[in-house]
Amino acid sequence: MQLGIIVSVCVALLITGAIYQGIAMANDKTNYPPPGELIDINSHQMHLYCVGTGSPTVVLESGLGETHLNWSAVQAEVALITRVCSYDRPGFGWSDPTDDVSYSPDVATTLHTLLSTAGETGPYILIGHSYGGIHVRSFAYQYPDDVSGIVLVDSSHEQQRANDSDEGNSPLIQLCSSIAPFGLIRILNLAESQAGANPHLTQNQRQMLIATMNRTHTLLSGDCQ
Repeated sequence: MQLGIIVSVCVALLITGAIYQGIAMANDKTNYPPPGELIDINSHQMHLYCVGTGSPTVVLESGLGETHLNWSAVQAEVALITRVCSYDRPGFGWSDPTDDVSYSPDVATTLHTLLSTAGETGPYILIGHSYGGIHVRSFAYQYPDDVSGIVLVDSSHEQQRANDSDEGNSPLIQLCSSIAPFGLIRILNLAESQAGANPHLTQNQRQMLIATMNRTHTLLSGDCQ
């Protein structure tokens, strides 16, 4: 009897949490619309944010688990002298998630398609931070005629995680992915500490970043470290 009550209470709490998470994400979608354009790529919408005028166009590639917002301060400065674009990879920021496992060649192909579809023209200067450095090198390898230069910012290298068999499978990430659909990450406000780690964000940008980080599909991607 008592076990049945406990199970019923737990199920009720999970359902309530899932409803809360769904309502909160809907509110976030209304309160924090994408700063740039949502462009349909392979039946998924991807977010591209371009500002400034001039040539060559600078393309900013974020690090692992980051959104275009991490480039906010840099993009604002670069926009004073030329055109500059940042974007969100699938599943992060305002870009739809996909079921595909994206390796650097795939990321580069998707980015090339995104820029072309949006009407942006090369050759580009590519700037890659951390894990993004691998992606921009892959882009340059695949599309050399569309690249005029590369800047690497604390870049990762292709073999950096080759021997890390536990990558993406840590107990913390597994726990995070398990409780994400039920609003617990949002309730615990775990995203705020990560957003606060970037001192260059405005208060509104910080709230936008928190909103995107609290989305279920982002947390399921392992962005809760």
